[in-house]
Amino acid sequence: MRFRAYVTDTLAPVLKPGDIVILDNLNVHKVAGVREAIEAVGAQTPHPKAIHTCSNST
Repeated sequence: MRFRAYVTDTLAPVLKPGDIVILDNLNVHKVAGVREAIEAVGAQTPHPKAIHTCSNST
């Protein structure tokens, strides 16, 4: 709950459309409303697996 409050009250207001926020499998990242608050301002929350796949390109 504290993380969601941080996201909605502190992080989301300073995000701009197109910003990228990485949310991994940490339990607080899965709290209802966190991803939605970030995406509501136009920021992106790519799936961690997609990021991992891209980082392995050589």
